[in-house]
Amino acid sequence: MASIDLIPGFESFSVNEASRRKVHKAAKQGSYPAVIVVVQDGKVIHQEPVSTPDVAPATFNVMQEKYPKALLHLEDNTGKRLFSESAVTEAAKIETERYVRSHGKKPKGYGGWMFSYNRDGSDEWQIPNGMSWPDAQKWAKKKAKEDGEDYVYVMENESVVIEGEDTIGGLNKMANTDLERIADYADMIKDRMSQGQTLDAWMYSKISDSVKNLNSVHDTMDGNDGVTEAAKHEFNPNETAERLKRREQQNIERFRAAQDREDPFAVQYYQLRVSLDKMDLQRLKIQTQIHQLKQKYKK
Repeated sequence: MASIDLIPGFESFSVNEASRRKVHKAAKQGSYPAVIVVVQDGKVIHQEPVSTPDVAPATFNVMQEKYPKALLHLEDNTGKRLFSESAVTEAAKIETERYVRSHGKKPKGYGGWMFSYNRDGSDEWQIPNGMSWPDAQKWAKKKAKEDGEDYVYVMENESVVIEGEDTIGGLNKMANTDLERIADYADMIKDRMSQGQTLDAWMYSKISDSVKNLNSVHDTMDGNDGVTEAAKHEFNPNETAERLKRREQQNIERFRAAQDREDPFAVQYYQLRVSLDKMDLQRLKIQTQIHQLKQKYKK
């Protein structure tokens, strides 16, 4: 235990070293000046400024001493929540407002649900496998408790099987959407690398593992008949057009959701994605014409 001189107006006190390290580690992930938001009975009752990450642990402890029944959030100057803690142990609250705004209905069914500890979705994460909505809530609350978080926000997840659909059909729908999300993430990563952004060391192995997992699925589906997957399927412009239109609609919905939450990066990003979708549809028309020409002349 160590005695620390705090901000003017407060006495020195002993701070648990492990707790200090936990707050300090989280504090270093944000931009400053930051603020400690004190919430009690669902209302913000105080906001304490924090000038640097180094003073965050001590200031946080002072606020806990002063407001023992309150929930404290350390937020940086962009509104990103860096750390939360309460002296009273309560189950995390699941916030569905963002999901409802995007889909026009409350979450239900079975799917690969996406969550975030921040309202802006800046730390989006997914459950480890498909789950029913009640099970997904339980899993998210358990994770939030382990991470010391008090609020969990449901993201605009498209990988959801609506209740009433058959399980296999629903899982196929979820898999199709997940594959489209994989393509989106791959495009985003390639775009950032082309702009000069470098990968951290651990990222290379994650990308390699993803390729291996997808390759194993493909090899199993391809079989051992000596015929490549591409040769098994004829060119189907109608099916491809439906897929592209579905992707375009998803990006339009994400664009509107980004406007609602006032996320300038996501607004511009999905606006550009929609433009690419339209280009892909135009490209498909040309590919269809080429295909028809080859069929006509048996080329």
